[in-house]
Amino acid sequence: MLDEKEKLEENTENTGVSEGVSSESASNEDASNENVSSENVLNETEPVFEYISEETQKSEDTYQISPELEKAQDSKKNKKKMNPVVAEVLSWVKMIAIAFILAVVIDNFIIINATVPTSSMENTIMTGSRMIGFRFSYIFSKPERGDIIIFKYPLDESQTYVKRVIGLPGETVVIEDGEVRIYEAGSDEYFVLEEDYLKEEWTIRNDGYEFNIPEGCYLVLGDNRNASADARVWLQTIQDNISGINVYNEDIPETTVTDLDAIYVAKDKILGKAIFTYWPLDSISLLNNDPYED
Repeated sequence: MLDEKEKLEENTENTGVSEGVSSESASNEDASNENVSSENVLNETEPVFEYISEETQKSEDTYQISPELEKAQDSKKNKKKMNPVVAEVLSWVKMIAIAFILAVVIDNFIIINATVPTSSMENTIMTGSRMIGFRFSYIFSKPERGDIIIFKYPLDESQTYVKRVIGLPGETVVIEDGEVRIYEAGSDEYFVLEEDYLKEEWTIRNDGYEFNIPEGCYLVLGDNRNASADARVWLQTIQDNISGINVYNEDIPETTVTDLDAIYVAKDKILGKAIFTYWPLDSISLLNNDPYED
């Protein structure tokens, strides 16, 4: 009995040891399985991170090789490194260029800057005076009697003249004994133009003229009637061309025009309205374009 009991206890102990080993093995296997599972998760996730990394790298590569961005970066660097003296000079060059462009635009499209080389408009505009005219004056309106206009010379449009408007479209203007008589269209009645702006007593070419002004045209004369080459002289020039005889034997611009209506200034040949003189400085003044106003 004793032997059997001892054998039974020994078997029991062996069984316990065996179960302990089995438990530890199970625990190790579970841990091993967890490690394997964790590794599998990591392995499955790695390609995602690798893909993101590749896209990011591509984006970075694209940024690095972009020529436009490289040029922009180089330009910024160059600006930062630019010599202060060079920068100052360039700023002045830009300002001068802008000012020049503005001056060209203003002079060609907004104002007229002209010099009067003769005495034909004295004493209103003195010989050698510089004046400013406005090109837009007649875009929405028509020239009025008394306006001082800048226009293309009817017998040679390469030249520019300045005179005063005396007759309007459709009117008949008669010059008789130093008087300017205005007949309105279709009327036998006239009024005498009061011309306080004349330089002196009018004694030359002051009689025997009749001008029938076509529609859309204007008759112009100078304020210094004794020394002005205006519609009176242009008329004689054309008549000389037609007859082949120079009646006054004067040194006047040559022309081959034979159309008598060429002595009038068409509205589309008017460059602008003279506004003021600015040189010499002692003659700065606004020009009187309303001499007949009360």
